[in-house]
Formats: sequence, structure tokens, C-alpha cells
Amino acid sequence: GLSQAAVLCKPGTPVTFQFYTRRPGGMVGGFAQTSLFNGRGPSTGIPNLWLVGDSVFPGQSTAAVTLGGMRVATAVLQAIPVK
Repeated sequence: GLSQAAVLCKPGTPVTFQFYTRRPGGMVGGFAQTSLFNGRGPSTGIPNLWLVGDSVFPGQSTAAVTLGGMRVATAVLQAIPVK
């Protein structure tokens, strides 16, 4: 199942975001998802590595990042072989 497939999960806070992204106050909101910045999707080309966040489509709000997480969770569940 999914719980056996999960390797590591680290929650983040604004302090975490500020540390890793150097964004003032840990603010969220990556590059605008436009053709100029070629919005990145969740797949990386590396097996079992997916991206979710404000710099990944659909990004840039709590609702959008939540939707992105739901989309990736669905894709991961669909990728797990049914026994």
C-alpha cells in the first residue's frame, strides 16, 4: 500500500520555507505559471520522484498546492501495481 511505499515525509512551516527558499518571511508563491516561465509539471523523469509546491503547476496558492498534492497522490496511487 501507499504507507509502505512512502519513504520520507517532512512537514514545512513558514520558518522552513524561509530557510530553504530564502523567501522573506517564508512567503509562498513561485514563478508565475505562464509560458514565459514554462510551468513545470509534477513528473521529474526520475522513477518515483514527484514534485508538488508553489513553483509546480498549478502552484501559487494554498488551494493550488493542495490541488497539486491531490493530483500527485492520485498519480502515485495509480502507479502502484494492484496485487
